[in-house]
Amino acid sequence: RLILYGSIYDPNIRYPREPLYVKNKNEIPDIQNTFDSAVEDFTIEGTIPPEPAKEFAKAALLSDPIKAQWKQQHQFNNLDPAHVHVPTLVVAGDQD
Repeated sequence: RLILYGSIYDPNIRYPREPLYVKNKNEIPDIQNTFDSAVEDFTIEGTIPPEPAKEFAKAALLSDPIKAQWKQQHQFNNLDPAHVHVPTLVVAGDQD
């Protein structure tokens, strides 16, 4: 059994690929994670009680003080659940 979770995976989107070779490519600086960023997945009322959301945010800030940066999204273009040949649950949030 396999569970694949793709919070931003959308089979209807094709992501562009950045050029492989770019002169003077600007690196994106690290962004500090914040409480609001850590709980942004729980903004739909009723999805989780406030206290567990706060505990999640505290744990997220301890384990992930730097906000994740989405790079290489073009790799999602290769995702095809039809190529997985074991019982699989593919989870893609409706409002993520």
